[in-house]
Amino acid sequence: MCGAVEELFPVTASCSGNTQLMENSPISATGYLEKGVMVIWAMEMKKGQQITTATTGKDDIDLYLRWNDCPTKQVYDERGYTTGGSEKESFTAPADGTVFIGVRGYKTSDYTLKTTCNG
Repeated sequence: MCGAVEELFPVTASCSGNTQLMENSPISATGYLEKGVMVIWAMEMKKGQQITTATTGKDDIDLYLRWNDCPTKQVYDERGYTTGGSEKESFTAPADGTVFIGVRGYKTSDYTLKTTCNG
């Protein structure tokens, strides 16, 4: 079963700057983002597990996924490309580890994030 990580984010250049660690579960979250701000959740996964993440929002927000490190605007493994607030991405864990889920305000907007995980 996928679960929220209860530890601190890795100390890397990607996990600093204009990012915010979210303590609540990424299974279902709502919030408000200023333009350019990214909020990040972490989920532990076992090899072969798949997650699907989906966002909705009033204005343009971006969804990012990255394996074992925080995503940035430039560095990620999966990213949604829409001009609105609705994006959807899936990711399969290549090994045991942590997937980081980022939601970034391309424009200032409210958002909802929902994540499902098989197993």
